[in-house]
Amino acid sequence: MKGRGWDLAIGAALAAQLLAALILVPTATGDVSTPWGDAVGGLCWVREWLGFDCPFCGMARSFVAAVHGQLGRAFELHPGGPLLAAATLVVVIAISRSALVRSQPVLTRRRWLAGAQVVVAACVVLGAGRAFW
Repeated sequence: MKGRGWDLAIGAALAAQLLAALILVPTATGDVSTPWGDAVGGLCWVREWLGFDCPFCGMARSFVAAVHGQLGRAFELHPGGPLLAAATLVVVIAISRSALVRSQPVLTRRRWLAGAQVVVAACVVLGAGRAFW
């Protein structure tokens, strides 16, 4: 698969992630449920199997809350969730624009890849730092 193919595949996956987060429902307790009210359950296997929070614990719930515009709740659950949601939206828009105007694929641009690394690193640091805040 070449650059444009990777762009479209990653863009579709990220758009699906945003759509899934939009379909899921953040609850008042900070959990996530389906539109029919069924709890999604524990999402972190580290917490489930090892009994402690990993740096990404709460990220999925935070991401869902951020997509629903509940930024205060999102920051409480994981401070990196709103950052990741915003970055995901920006990448989907950039890939869509790149495909429409037939410019250089986004994922072949070094600054976009560096930006993705910065977002991931920031989410890890923010998640790990929660134990000290």
